[in-house]
Amino acid sequence: MKKTLYIILLLVIANIQWAEAQQNTLYFMTGMPHASLHANPAYQPHCKVFVGLPIMPLPTMDLSIGFTGWSSKDMFYPVNGTIRDSSLNIAGMIDKAANKNYINLGVNMDIINFGFRTEGKMYWTFGIRQRVESHFGIPKGLFSLINSGNFDMASNTSRTLSFSGFGLNAMSFTETAIGASKEIQAGGSPLILGARIKYLRGNANINFKRSKLQIDTDPKFYDLTLRADYEIRMSAPVDVYESNGMIDSVLEKDKIDANKDFLNAGNHGLGLDLGAVYKFDSKTTFSAAIQDLGFIKWKTNATVLKCKGDFIFPGVEVALVDRDTSKDNSLLDSIKKEFQFVKTNEAYKTGLYTQINLAASYQILEKILLGALIRTVVYDRKPHPSLTLSANFKPFKWLHASLSYSIINRSFSNLGYALVIGNRGYQFYTAMDNFGAALFPKNARLFNYRMGFVMMFGCKEKQDQSLIE
Repeated sequence: MKKTLYIILLLVIANIQWAEAQQNTLYFMTGMPHASLHANPAYQPHCKVFVGLPIMPLPTMDLSIGFTGWSSKDMFYPVNGTIRDSSLNIAGMIDKAANKNYINLGVNMDIINFGFRTEGKMYWTFGIRQRVESHFGIPKGLFSLINSGNFDMASNTSRTLSFSGFGLNAMSFTETAIGASKEIQAGGSPLILGARIKYLRGNANINFKRSKLQIDTDPKFYDLTLRADYEIRMSAPVDVYESNGMIDSVLEKDKIDANKDFLNAGNHGLGLDLGAVYKFDSKTTFSAAIQDLGFIKWKTNATVLKCKGDFIFPGVEVALVDRDTSKDNSLLDSIKKEFQFVKTNEAYKTGLYTQINLAASYQILEKILLGALIRTVVYDRKPHPSLTLSANFKPFKWLHASLSYSIINRSFSNLGYALVIGNRGYQFYTAMDNFGAALFPKNARLFNYRMGFVMMFGCKEKQDQSLIE
């Protein structure tokens, strides 16, 4: 079982610093190629041609980890102004937690990309990248049980504890994308429309489609009723062994072919990005983008495990001597039987984690632009919004910088930066949405980092210094 978890989670846990999708601060760096590739398909780079290759000295990658619950400083009791790591503050964690909290991890790494401008104010892009995305749900009820139990003795009332949402949704896949954008006129103002279609090949997946677990306590007789409804789906090279109609173990396959089982597995999908940029006037721009509309159908090594049942636990007999341990074994057998997982090997589909970007920018001075972005990521069938305000500076044609403030992961203390160096011939960029996480990690709920390098050709002088595309 442990080997199986290593296979499924390796791409997540081992890459705990790697990232899920775009950083907010880079959104308004509109002239750079990777804004077109990963932020809004309607953005058109300054230069006629750009090329990004894996042989570059600095690969293009995203790195990030975020938690929507609490920061590490909330986990421990402060003593004399410092944190005593040996004493957990469960009450403090519960106070900061939402009903359902998420650890969000992932990775984007570009393998190759390029783009070019054609007649008719068209811009075309192509890219291949490797992606890992994961969301691990932790319900607040888990910590409430540890801290307060299932019964309030002071008020003589029982508590219903819900552990629904506890589970992992993670996937690794390769994305091959072709995009196009075109500038037209709308009401006398320029409007750029863009789209990107993506072929997806899934590598590995684990998906908790249903994750419902609840404990009810009878207020009169104190019987415990455990209710469970789970459906776990996975695509990984594992074998599920059964004994007497019950699942006995889940083990790694004896022979694993990295090419067939992962890199070129028969898990296919499609994705779509849509975007628009409207230049209201010479200083004001509005933009919108929907990214990662799509799905992957998992067929290779597909396994589906389902479990649904109720179990009433009336308690156990307490005896100081001559305890009958056979009753304990009978109880465990009853629980196993009631909550037995049923296995099938049917193919299944999972959706991508869709992102919605709505933004506006205003150029207050020739080389200073202010921007506001509302970004919403949809996962676990719920929207998770964030807000970013940024100030963008371009003092020289070879230097573009941005400072930002963001509300992300229910945290209000995220200061970010973006820096783009170079223009003609090459461009290097780096960005973080919360650089304070590196300086004050105990206060952070988010850490991400993005960097990249690209070659560019056919750049115009006027476009070199423009903040509004």
